[in-house]
Amino acid sequence: MRDEDLIAALAKTIPDFEHLKDLCRTPTEDEDLVKLAQVFYGDLDGDGKDEVAASAMTCAAGTYGPDVYGVFRIGDSGELILLNKDEAPEVFRGRNTREGIRKAPGIGIEKLRYVESFAVYQEDDANADPSAGRREFRYRWDGSKLVLDDVVDFPPE
Repeated sequence: MRDEDLIAALAKTIPDFEHLKDLCRTPTEDEDLVKLAQVFYGDLDGDGKDEVAASAMTCAAGTYGPDVYGVFRIGDSGELILLNKDEAPEVFRGRNTREGIRKAPGIGIEKLRYVESFAVYQEDDANADPSAGRREFRYRWDGSKLVLDDVVDFPPE
């Protein structure tokens, strides 16, 4: 899988991609509008073939971290097919899933699950120094989309 293919596939997920150049004050020809941040391969649907999860930063991301995400099936001809994913609800199994989260997630594929991992902050933590551990959102493939399967909190290391 070429980086250029992933960048092109991720760019298609950006609703206002055509306006990104204006928003970013017309980058020079050498400056990319979208740069890959993380790429992971793994089987998400149990068919023995790898899917790919990728994150990227657009020129508008600033210091927030990646601002574009996609999970793709790799077609027989090598084309990338975007998999639909449910957004995590604010409340899952009776708890507030967004409490203490400020920044973009890290991503991965583990044991047939797509995983988004966030640092968790206490109210008075500086942005650079989260102290409340980590929260993982684990998604499973239900045959038509990625659905939230579990939310797991890990204590500070």
